[in-house]
Amino acid sequence: VDAGPMTDAGPGMTDAGPMTDAGPGMTDAGHDAGGGGFDAGGGGTCMPTVGSFEISEILIASQTGSADRGEWFELHNLGTCPIDLNGLVIDVGGVTHTVASGLLTAGGFFVLAQTNDMVANHELGPDYAYGEAIRFGNSGGSLILTHGATEIARLTWTSTDHRTGRSRQLSRGTSMPSSVGAAGFCDSTDVYSTAVGGPYLGTPGMVNAVCPRTLEAQAASAAT
Repeated sequence: VDAGPMTDAGPGMTDAGPMTDAGPGMTDAGHDAGGGGFDAGGGGTCMPTVGSFEISEILIASQTGSADRGEWFELHNLGTCPIDLNGLVIDVGGVTHTVASGLLTAGGFFVLAQTNDMVANHELGPDYAYGEAIRFGNSGGSLILTHGATEIARLTWTSTDHRTGRSRQLSRGTSMPSSVGAAGFCDSTDVYSTAVGGPYLGTPGMVNAVCPRTLEAQAASAAT
């Protein structure tokens, strides 16, 4: 995380593809989130392909300042085939890391973080640590995931899209394609750690909550 000041009045994430929601905020790559189209890998697993998983949650800043090491993001398998994450490339601001091993179970979640250090990570034990060279920028940035020559997922944010110590999550029951606009993402309200400096909010490795604006949209639809 960079040391720049943060703005807490973050509106929701928005999508990089065509959308009707005019709100500013995080954008994703606008991929189809269908469960099919997997490439078979070895040992009963599948390779990462477009639409096989999504970035379902991200903590951009766990605390203020350049010393923050509590950043993480979560992947959600959208299909029924376990995904072998070996060879997946994480790219943030041109700094890359290639995942050495990891299995994203069918329909499951996988948390990737800077470190396995429980103190630096505010008592979170991630599934994989990609190292401190990759840092999410408080003033904005992008998280790009590729496998081979294929971009699998992308998430972009600005300074107003996040709050310190609170993750941004994709609303439960929605997915990441271009049909999902700003209402698809929201601030987490569940506490996952009460370590020093906390509480820290998010649902790493667990099912996300339903975003308030998604509930409002559902209610409006039911009323018509």
